[in-house]
Amino acid sequence: MNTLKIKCYAKVNLTLDVWQKKEKYHPIKSLVSTIGIYDDLIIKRRNDYKVTLKIKGNKLNVPREKNNAYIAVAAFMKKHKTFGADITLIKRIPESAGLGGSSADIAGALKAMNELYETQDDLECLASSLGSDVNFLLEGGFCEISGRGERVEKLPELKKQYVIVLTAKQGVGARECYENFDNRKETPSPVTDIVKEEFLKTGKINYKLLKNDLTLSAKSINAQIGANEAALKAYDCEAVLMSGSGSAVYGIFSDEKKRDSAYRQLKKFYKKNIIKTETV
Repeated sequence: MNTLKIKCYAKVNLTLDVWQKKEKYHPIKSLVSTIGIYDDLIIKRRNDYKVTLKIKGNKLNVPREKNNAYIAVAAFMKKHKTFGADITLIKRIPESAGLGGSSADIAGALKAMNELYETQDDLECLASSLGSDVNFLLEGGFCEISGRGERVEKLPELKKQYVIVLTAKQGVGARECYENFDNRKETPSPVTDIVKEEFLKTGKINYKLLKNDLTLSAKSINAQIGANEAALKAYDCEAVLMSGSGSAVYGIFSDEKKRDSAYRQLKKFYKKNIIKTETV
């Protein structure tokens, strides 16, 4: 096999418990699920040590050497002494939205290189060195992540959740959001363990308990997050949440028809800043 195409799925945080920084990172605990928004990653083997990159779809404002798929391929080559690759990345996951687009591309690139060069690396050590959510996005599904995001516990399959994502015109940088969280000196009230325990007993998510500790910090940086929350709450959502450190906000619907009806109404106003999807 000389060429491989991989779907790199986005994620949403159903819960996100955050504590004050310890050393370099904020300890977190979160229930996360992959959703049906994805980047396409096409990687072709080379017979030399070069790495090339073409990006299609959503524009990225970073040089090639700082692109996450490029970084992942270079790191893999360094570890395993392999030849290089030609990368084509078709971007669909919104940038700086808290949907895990960067980590998804890293995970996809590592999996592709591992298969193309038949190295049989379990990838976890390399993945965790490149990004906090990468270990989770190597497999996806419904999981609990903890530590700085590198510890992953696979959970039983989650019943499909129908989702509308609203993106803001301006993103929120994760570093800025976490720094703002520290400056606000917010007192966390963890919910992940409670929601997880109830889910394991009943197979159901308690929507009333879902929350994201970074929401207030992100709202103070980007006022559109609050406006997007209010827009979704006008419809029959089970829950409305911000994902990660923002700026994307999403609504969960228990019924596909309700989701589709809300999407048709909101599409009139949000145009390119609305996405209809579901958990996968």
